Amino acid sequence: MDTLEVGKLTYSDRSYTFTSVPSGYPGQEFIRTANNDKNATTANFLSFDLTASAKVRVLLDNRVSTLPAWLDDGSWTLLTDIVGTSDVNRRVYEKEFSAGTVQLGGNAMSPMSGAQSNYNVVVIPTGS
Repeated sequence: MDTLEVGKLTYSDRSYTFTSVPSGYPGQEFIRTANNDKNATTANFLSFDLTASAKVRVLLDNRVSTLPAWLDDGSWTLLTDIVGTSDVNRRVYEKEFSAGTVQLGGNAMSPMSGAQSNYNVVVIPTGS
């Protein structure tokens, strides 16, 4: 976990950094994933707990041509925001969650194709 800012590391196992973030993102909590996990295919790849309702934003490699099943289940919204990194630009998918456990699938979960880097997650509180 860290707060999102230009210049901060994108991954826990690479030296890529964030190069541009839309307004409203700086200072928000994000999960610094490992790029070595980019080929994860499990439905329960990443779990974390929210203490209040929040918008969860997945920053996904913009080279993706087919989304992983969990991100293409009709409950996520593709935003117009683009997050830049020294690795690759990222599209942003958003879903609101209530307080509790959030579980996200692997970056390469079928039928994903095209993405060559793992995603990151930004959490933006919506409640008090």
